[in-house]
Amino acid sequence: MLKKIIAALVLSASLFMYSCSDDNSTTPTTEPNYFPNVVGNYWTYENYETDSLNNKILTSKITDHVTLDRQENENVLTISNALISVLKHSYSDDSNSEQKVFYQNDVFYQKLDQLPGLGIDLFGVKISDYIEVSWVKLIDFKNDSWVILPKDTIVLKDVKITEGVNTDINIYFSINGRKGATKQFTVNNKTITANEYVTSIDISGTVILKDLMNFQVPITGTSIATSFYFADGIGLVGTKTLATKINISTYVNQTINGNESTLIDYKADLPTK
Repeated sequence: MLKKIIAALVLSASLFMYSCSDDNSTTPTTEPNYFPNVVGNYWTYENYETDSLNNKILTSKITDHVTLDRQENENVLTISNALISVLKHSYSDDSNSEQKVFYQNDVFYQKLDQLPGLGIDLFGVKISDYIEVSWVKLIDFKNDSWVILPKDTIVLKDVKITEGVNTDINIYFSINGRKGATKQFTVNNKTITANEYVTSIDISGTVILKDLMNFQVPITGTSIATSFYFADGIGLVGTKTLATKINISTYVNQTINGNESTLIDYKADLPTK
């Protein structure tokens, strides 16, 4: 399921204006288009879960065919009546889902039903059930770093992380983004250079042992990092979420497998001027 969640939570952003000039004008600038938002465009990805060493688990392979199905109006954070794109995901296991995205002023917004990278059980608890999210600013293409979600706390009551031990858990988290490097991909025998944008979920916390006089044990701080790779005129060409280990002191630990997604086919018509 994690490989679907990562794949479904990410696509790309776009800019729709181009400049023109003649020989007597100043040098023109052409802005990249990271999301060709023409209805009917599609992107097909191969997705793999990765193990604790970030190697592909070959038996986990699933194909995700993403189509720009339609456009409609919806309020996006403080932006009223925005024209958003609705993406339809069809997976090779015959399941499907929808995803809503919006781009404006070099910022890519996405409507989430759970946090990227936290669609898993953490010590037996599904963290996403405790966090309400909707539209977020997922990627800011014009800045080197940005805040996706500021620091916050999740309070989990009466959680049994090991047999017979009753606990409360305070989880502290934030999500931030930063611009990364470039990477080359090969799609349909063509070499593509993509820009990297990284989101990082920073997690720490405290476990309160209620049966032991509320003794507190720290959850070691860690980060869940996801890289998104975008190419001009194509969109998202790959993602990679690194495997992560989360420790409750020296008593309990959990490894969260990663995920890797690569574009294998696409149709990305550009909007007409």
